[in-house]
Amino acid sequence: MLSLALRGWPGLELCDIEARRPGPSYTADTLRALGTAEGIGSLHFIVGYDQYREMAGWHAPEELTRLARLVVVSRPGVSRPRLFSGHGPGRVRFITVIGVDISASLVRSRLARGLSVEYMLPLPVRKYIRRHRLYNQPKEA
Repeated sequence: MLSLALRGWPGLELCDIEARRPGPSYTADTLRALGTAEGIGSLHFIVGYDQYREMAGWHAPEELTRLARLVVVSRPGVSRPRLFSGHGPGRVRFITVIGVDISASLVRSRLARGLSVEYMLPLPVRKYIRRHRLYNQPKEA
């Protein structure tokens, strides 16, 4: 579905490195692998305020700022977190963005109830979901 969503967006490319790796997939491992890939420039990892708050529970969180610059973006209803103790301030940038209160769980919930997701997902993704009857949606969603 991500491949469908990216169609028509030049400069964006789907990376399936995590899908091809056996076992659990950890962000630090993915960034490490991407950092050694040919043709990859500097890495930036974008994460929301809500996820950054949970950073202590991640696998090898202190390594993330050595592997990439972290861009931590605001999320509706979530206050700005403090800098994680294992991260250097020069490698983490907090950015306030215009909030759009759409999440994957909201989209799945709307689909399950037969409600429209017209402005939440690109048309090719909506067609794919409808064709494959994903998320327990009624026929006409």
